[in-house]
Amino acid sequence: DPEVVRCFLISTHYRSPIEFSDAQLNEAEISIDRYYSTVMRIQDFIEALSNSAPFIETAGNAKETSALNEFENLLFSTRGKFEDAMNDDFNSALAIGSIFELIRETNRFLDAQNPPIPPLAKGGKEGGKELVLKAKEMLAELGGVLNIFQRTPEEWYKALMKVKNIGLTEKDIIDKISERQEARQKKDWALADKIRKELDEKGIILEDKKDRTTWRVKIGQ
Repeated sequence: DPEVVRCFLISTHYRSPIEFSDAQLNEAEISIDRYYSTVMRIQDFIEALSNSAPFIETAGNAKETSALNEFENLLFSTRGKFEDAMNDDFNSALAIGSIFELIRETNRFLDAQNPPIPPLAKGGKEGGKELVLKAKEMLAELGGVLNIFQRTPEEWYKALMKVKNIGLTEKDIIDKISERQEARQKKDWALADKIRKELDEKGIILEDKKDRTTWRVKIGQ
């Protein structure tokens, strides 16, 4: 995918030689996918908050407050790190490194939000919802400088289907998911597992969530 090639190229300083290999391209694909999978996690997190009981303003415990403060500080520092890298002879490798550091820490922050902490802490301190939304906006903004991360996860996976010659259309996948859901409702676990395995062999991974099943394309292969 063109975005993968772009990520691969800018991950090395323009003054340095580039070591080209399929393995390096696969690593770049994994890195790009890490962004889009993080966006999906953020969307799921926001949806879970929206469907939960309303939060009241609370001070939270010391651990929750510390996690909020640390993540907020990271958001504040990421832009500075990115700009410093770009001002340092267009050090795109260091700049993109700061982006992926934010992606990694966003996932770590989301891992800790079970159950989600209040979206607003006492004293007006921003909470989980506002911070992950800020992270999402910042990732898209900084990625835009390098012309990456400008699609939705759905657009990313649809593009990968063509690049990898999956041999299925989006409708085919949705139909298979519906067929599997029907089999699960009938407790026909053998058929449900068979459908999952068939899709997996074609390069499609299913993810069962609370109220639906989503799909994504296998990456790094």
